[in-house]
Amino acid sequence: MSKPQCINHTLSLKLQMREVGFEICFKDHHEKIIQAGRHCCRVDIPMNAGKVPKHSKCLECPRIMETYISYKCCHIDGPMDALH
Repeated sequence: MSKPQCINHTLSLKLQMREVGFEICFKDHHEKIIQAGRHCCRVDIPMNAGKVPKHSKCLECPRIMETYISYKCCHIDGPMDALH
C-alpha cells in the first residue's frame, strides 16, 4: 500500500469509527483482513509448561493443528552486544 493510500485508508477508518464506534469498526476491519488472505493459527506452549498435548484442535476450524518446534527472539531488550 502506498503512503497516500495508507493515509486515505486511515482517514476512512477514523470516519467509520466516529459513525459506528471503535468495536464495530475494529471487528469489520479484522474480518476484511482475515478474508483477504490465508493465515495460520498458532498456539505457543513454553517448554517449562510441563506436558505438551499430542494433538490440539485449531481455534478457528475443526482441523488438528500440526506440531512444530520453534525458537523465538523478540529483540526488545537492547542491542545485540548487550549482556544478558
